[in-house]
Amino acid sequence: PLMLSAVPTTMCCGLLTLRGAVQLVGFWTMFEGLCQLGTWMPDFAWGPPTYDWALQYVSFCLGLVSISMGVVCLVSSRSLHLGSIRRVKSFRRFLTVWTVSWFMLVGLPA
Repeated sequence: PLMLSAVPTTMCCGLLTLRGAVQLVGFWTMFEGLCQLGTWMPDFAWGPPTYDWALQYVSFCLGLVSISMGVVCLVSSRSLHLGSIRRVKSFRRFLTVWTVSWFMLVGLPA
């Protein structure tokens, strides 16, 4: 466990501890995953028809992985195990790259 887990951080004027921040990231990651699963509709336009199905399936899989990574983050918030927190951080980075790529695939004119 981290020694300074109960010490307030400089985030939110010192009102957020490290444990609270990890829990917040876990809940946010799970919420994003649920939103990705919730948009699984046949009449929802995911992009150009040529690769619309691929975007749907990748987004669905990322929604499932987001929910599981959120659970990993919440479980690791009790012990503050650094390996799990790093894994979630790496996934969040990947999710950012995927989101930018998705907007480029969908938003740019063909």
